[in-house]
Amino acid sequence: SQTSEKPAATATEVEAGSVVRHESLGETFRADPDRPLLDCGLEQGLDMDYGCRVGACGACAVEIVEGAENLEEPDFIEQDALDRYELPRSVRLSCRACAKGPLSIRSLDD
Repeated sequence: SQTSEKPAATATEVEAGSVVRHESLGETFRADPDRPLLDCGLEQGLDMDYGCRVGACGACAVEIVEGAENLEEPDFIEQDALDRYELPRSVRLSCRACAKGPLSIRSLDD
């Protein structure tokens, strides 16, 4: 008899939704949807720029090249910093933004 159960997702399918490509560094890392991009990247050995790590200084700002739809809207703290530093809408703070799906980012100084 046939069952209508959907097969379990493979490891590749699960990982595909959380891969972030840092184009400036030429590296990829796995993102946790509940943790900031910066924390995930640093833990996996990427040499990402940062300062305060709480969304105040703007040093961790990255341009979102692809996948902006896979980020939540900026929270109050992040939006305040983005406005204060007059950063364009394509820029997010990696210490505040969490990826819910595939993403490509690059450093602002590229």
